Amino acid sequence: MLFDQLLDAESIKPDEIDGYNNEEFTHMAVAAMIASGAADVGFGIAPMASKFNLTFIPLVWEHYCLAIPNSLSEDEITTHIKELLSDAPFKSTLSSFPGYDSSHSGDSVTFKDIFC
Repeated sequence: MLFDQLLDAESIKPDEIDGYNNEEFTHMAVAAMIASGAADVGFGIAPMASKFNLTFIPLVWEHYCLAIPNSLSEDEITTHIKELLSDAPFKSTLSSFPGYDSSHSGDSVTFKDIFC
């Protein structure tokens, strides 16, 4: 839906894009389709574009969140995952990938924090 909105904002018709009707379910598959010539462009992430030696043009910034039911917020495994996401070496590795900002990795946020 976001891709269609961006195309519409630029008055680009979907039928002008080779491969538009080929829906893929992973960023890697999108990049592979472009690299193989089966599609002109695709919506994906910088690390996959880099992996396939494609040009990447940032269009939007997204936040990726790990959703955890409130009933598990104090669970031992959940606590361990939060610690890993906050770990400096993990954040450093994540930040080494193009397009990633790990400055808030491991932070707890509410739905209201993100959407209101």
